[in-house]
Amino acid sequence: MIFTEQVRIVPLVNYYVIEVVYESVEVKLNLSEYDVGSVDLGSE
Repeated sequence: MIFTEQVRIVPLVNYYVIEVVYESVEVKLNLSEYDVGSVDLGSE
């Protein structure tokens, strides 16, 4: 039973890791766009 429980948990962990990585990449893209926008406003 322990083995089956581990098998059930692993997919959830993989999904969680993928979701966290995707969110971190999305946040980095948003920050980069915000930085570029702020730089444009500063230059103006």
